[in-house]
Amino acid sequence: MVAAAQNADLLYLQHIIALHTPVRGGQLVADLNASDADTRDRVGQRATVRGLPVPHHRVHSDVLVFAQQHDHRTPAAQAFETRVIR
Repeated sequence: MVAAAQNADLLYLQHIIALHTPVRGGQLVADLNASDADTRDRVGQRATVRGLPVPHHRVHSDVLVFAQQHDHRTPAAQAFETRVIR
């Protein structure tokens, strides 16, 4: 994704992690209600029976920040430097 954005003339600025689950005592805690826990168990069992990897619980998202280059000089400053009035 970063390479595609850079190919589109965007500058890669920062990578931020957005947590979807709380951290308690230095550990990520996935608080699931009864319905979500039941669904997770059922899907996990189905995957195991079929020989598939057990789906995991999402605890974070990656936020990539990009910017586009701009020339923020005033038209007067540009004209002074280039000797061209636009």
